[in-house]
Amino acid sequence: MVARRRADDGFTLVEVMISIMVISVVMGALTAFFVSGMSLTRMQGGRQVAAQLAVDAVERVRKLEPASLLSGRDRQSVDTQWAHPLAGVDLSGMQKIYDPDAASGAGPSATLPTSQRTVTLDGVPYRQHWYVGACWQPQGGGACSTGSHYAEMYRVIVAVTWTDHNCAVAGCVYVTATLISSKYPDPLFNVNGG
Repeated sequence: MVARRRADDGFTLVEVMISIMVISVVMGALTAFFVSGMSLTRMQGGRQVAAQLAVDAVERVRKLEPASLLSGRDRQSVDTQWAHPLAGVDLSGMQKIYDPDAASGAGPSATLPTSQRTVTLDGVPYRQHWYVGACWQPQGGGACSTGSHYAEMYRVIVAVTWTDHNCAVAGCVYVTATLISSKYPDPLFNVNGG
């Protein structure tokens, strides 16, 4: 005789155990997803802050007259900075330049310092670095390099570094660059129509 199950009998212990195991597996997968998502969000937030600090550093460069870009960047400090550039900073397309009138060791206090400048945001220290070199743009336009001698330009590379456990051992690096005429400031346009 086969016992018939009634609608109000409930679950068996085996069914409950299987349900708990399925829920545990799903929750474990979701936890790993949320943890990696939070880590990625934190890393992306750090990258956005670094990008903004790099833009701020480039704006600092653009506010300067071309002649003052090298001000205070002495030869010894520039040599030290260029001897050990940060990972991701390519100095090969430009020539090392410095302020010949700067006192030896003045680079860290220069207008664009040869040592890092630290900005702390939300408890994370971000370090800004400026590399200034000369390059020449060909007459017909194109890439600025050390080979052509038509229009001398200053190439300013800005690197922002910070520490995050998702980055390599050396830390995270965000790099950007800009070209500035060595002789003429950027043109000003009258936007008021007068």
